[in-house]
Amino acid sequence: MQVLAISEIGNSAARVAAQADFVILSLHGKAGLPTEIREWIETWARLIADSNAALIALVDKFQTRDGTAACTVAYLRNVAKRAGIDFFTHTFFCRSTN
Repeated sequence: MQVLAISEIGNSAARVAAQADFVILSLHGKAGLPTEIREWIETWARLIADSNAALIALVDKFQTRDGTAACTVAYLRNVAKRAGIDFFTHTFFCRSTN
């Protein structure tokens, strides 16, 4: 996802994604969303052309109590609500190898 932080690439990707029926984000639940990715998500949300679109978040959540995955999912749910689109999430749990 770091490539989306490159302005030219990120803006182009946001414009194309705004025309899509759905956008799927696959996230590691232990890591929060970097600022650059949140900025890309906000740009994409402003450009969405069809209220029938959906945001789908797949979260690989390690069994921790720090709430990182919950905060990320809440943020994405809020973005979808503001954009007037559907939001779906699937969180699957796995054990940390550390």
